[in-house]
Amino acid sequence: MPASELQTNQTITLAAGAQTTVAHGLHDTAGNGYTPNRILPNRASPIVVVSRDATNVVFRNDGFLAETADFLIQYDHSIQQAADPTATLLWAGLGSGSGGVQPFRYTSAGGSSDFMVTMPVAMASDDYSVVGSLASAAAIVGLQFPDTLAGDRTTTQFRVVTSAALVAGDMIDFIVAPR
Repeated sequence: MPASELQTNQTITLAAGAQTTVAHGLHDTAGNGYTPNRILPNRASPIVVVSRDATNVVFRNDGFLAETADFLIQYDHSIQQAADPTATLLWAGLGSGSGGVQPFRYTSAGGSSDFMVTMPVAMASDDYSVVGSLASAAAIVGLQFPDTLAGDRTTTQFRVVTSAALVAGDMIDFIVAPR
């Protein structure tokens, strides 16, 4: 008899807007498939869980760029399930589209420590939060996203101030979200 499989990890790589169906392999000792009740990525990702059943999970990249994320896919045995055995925890992604949450990567032309970044899609208003981290940089620099002067934030771009000038090719990953 085969061993029971209650958990697996899947690396999902998708182009922007693409969708894929992945066999998850969760089953009991008789080989009967389990429908996962927990599917979560290893980090915030625009890849979403579209559907799942006893055999497969369907993933879609709702982001603007190609994306890779590792997903934990689990089935809780009845003895492990919460008071509500129908409860599920499925990743719904970061969202996308006009006015939604936008994860994207910015590549610097270099030479500046005070510059504007244009977003892939316009926000619904200029009231949003910006989070950023260095993805690849010649030197470690501090990042600030001021919103004090007129024009620091518009629906299409926001201001970035770094502690030192960036070098051409330096990359910053951003997540922009409405407040």
